[in-house]
Amino acid sequence: MAVTLGIFLFGQFVEGNILQPNLIGKSVGLHPVWLLLALSVFGALFGFTGLLVAVPLAAALGVLGRFAVERYKESPIYTGRVELPETGEE
Repeated sequence: MAVTLGIFLFGQFVEGNILQPNLIGKSVGLHPVWLLLALSVFGALFGFTGLLVAVPLAAALGVLGRFAVERYKESPIYTGRVELPETGEE
């Protein structure tokens, strides 16, 4: 009985904490740590409904974050290039 319970608990731990975050994280482009954090935060704040929307919202926030960082790295603030306004004079 104890061996069966131990095997079951070990299997559930590996599946829930290692396999599932890696598989889902790769399909939505999130690191497993961010995925677990999103599930924890949304689950704590909104309960079962939060768990249902955690992965899609985290994926959307990840896309928006990567886009913002890419735009920032192209900006004059990051590159140090000063763009002078055109005066219209020739």
